[in-house]
Amino acid sequence: MNTQQQRHFEALYQQHLDNPILQGKRPATIDAYSRAVRRISAFFDCPPDHLTTEQLRTYFRQLIRTHSWSTVKLDRYGLQFFYRYTLSRQWIWLNIVKPPQVKRLPDLLTPDEVGLLITMTRQSRYLYRGVLPDNDIIKFNDHQVTFRYTDSQTQRPATRTLPVVQFLWLILQHVLPKGLQRVRDYGLLHGSAKALRLTIQLMLLSLPTWQLPEQTKPQKAKRDCPCCQHAMRCVGATRPR
Repeated sequence: MNTQQQRHFEALYQQHLDNPILQGKRPATIDAYSRAVRRISAFFDCPPDHLTTEQLRTYFRQLIRTHSWSTVKLDRYGLQFFYRYTLSRQWIWLNIVKPPQVKRLPDLLTPDEVGLLITMTRQSRYLYRGVLPDNDIIKFNDHQVTFRYTDSQTQRPATRTLPVVQFLWLILQHVLPKGLQRVRDYGLLHGSAKALRLTIQLMLLSLPTWQLPEQTKPQKAKRDCPCCQHAMRCVGATRPR
């Protein structure tokens, strides 16, 4: 871009940065929308306000080859926002780029569909990380699943065969809701809270003579002079010749 085009682009870009803020967009959305305008301007080396439909097709055709569909969708939404609020123009994005539709599982599955789900899950590395490793599934079919587990009472390996629906129900009980993260322990149960737990236990015992252990600082080793009996201080070290 020449100097005049650069000034024009900077004015459009600043307006494009202000509009998402006025529309109440989140910082992550503002960053994605601004990145879309910068990317397409760098691709054509010109301001994006006079791009033709064929140029947009060329840009998204190249973007699909080099980036994921999530990036393509973010750039599509960002440019659509740029055309609508910055340029006050409508952009028919549906005729330019359309992400593929992803088929989702229905709420109710037939026994054959459940068996197919087990078959597809078996091909992954783990059925569900931390619950049942893939290697512990001994055999399965469209109706039953046989798996290996460790008995919590005897701490010995055992096998169990369950219907497919019941097996899936046991597995799905370990799936956390969206937005939650699995942790082993926290708060007073965390390993770093051992000293605090000990303090609380001693306080709850209400013993009159209990005392907390004193924290002592490590002392440096001292060596007295054999002549004057005063502490010596190291001032340097020499290597023997």
